[in-house]
Amino acid sequence: MNLRKLFAGIIILSFSFFAYSETISGDEIVRMINSGQAVNIENATIKGDIDLRDVKDIKIKRKFSGLLGSEKEITIRIKVPIKIKNSKITGNFIGYYYNKRKKILYKADFYEDIDFSGTVFTEGAYFKYSHFYKKSNFEGTNFEDESNFKYTKFLEIANFSGVKFSEEANFKYSSFKGKALFSSSLYKDSANFKYSKFYRAAIFENSIFKNEANFKYSRFYDKVSFVRSQFEREANFKYSRFHDFADFSEAVFKSGIFEGEINFKYTKFMKGLSFNNTIFKGNVNFKYTSFTSPFNRKGVIFKGNIEAEYARFNGKRLNSFFLRED
Repeated sequence: MNLRKLFAGIIILSFSFFAYSETISGDEIVRMINSGQAVNIENATIKGDIDLRDVKDIKIKRKFSGLLGSEKEITIRIKVPIKIKNSKITGNFIGYYYNKRKKILYKADFYEDIDFSGTVFTEGAYFKYSHFYKKSNFEGTNFEDESNFKYTKFLEIANFSGVKFSEEANFKYSSFKGKALFSSSLYKDSANFKYSKFYRAAIFENSIFKNEANFKYSRFYDKVSFVRSQFEREANFKYSRFHDFADFSEAVFKSGIFEGEINFKYTKFMKGLSFNNTIFKGNVNFKYTSFTSPFNRKGVIFKGNIEAEYARFNGKRLNSFFLRED
């Protein structure tokens, strides 16, 4: 046998063994949290659910819903850092649960840094209504099943760079107080950022949206970048507000007649926009859209129709010809 091939095989086998060299139960993670011990795990397989409903530090609040009666909200308080890095979680991560029969809502708040970088979630990851008070790092994470961050609040930097979402990425109504890093992320199903708010820079550069990208009603209060990103189906920015510069340079919108439209209807760009070398392969809706200087559009390509009725640039009416290359 060729020694070079043998040596390469040994390296691969060694790496595979090293990648998940330890097996831990999800219950053990909960036990660490309950004992006040920082969770620091790398290169491990976590078997079974990590069910945060079993955490002892909780806060109970009753909410009244009129004719529907009262509902109990239980906030699970995670006050230790959690690092589960380059690992595989084979059960569900339960940071949210709603018991419809008993009308009990469970949600988890994280008071210290969270690091799931390089980790694979093979089942559901439920963070709905969670508050992340410190840094949250999901860089290179692979969500193979449902990932639910609906209504989640990120108080510091949130890093989702290089993340793969196999099912819907649900960030509807989410709020990002720190930087939101989503560069080089892959969305195999829909990306739902409807009604989301980004208070600091939002970076979606080099990302691929294979299904609907929904940013309808979203608010961007700082700079945002979709440079070199690809939108393969419907791209919906209807009613969105860009309070700072928005950069779509070299982005490719592939949407066609069967994939849904490219929708910027009623969108407001308040501090400038770049479509430099951007390619729009399908029809684009800029009806009632508001543009302001600077508006960079050198090399922009529109292969479909442009609807720009009632659109404005610096407060004055414009037509579809204005949107083409500067």
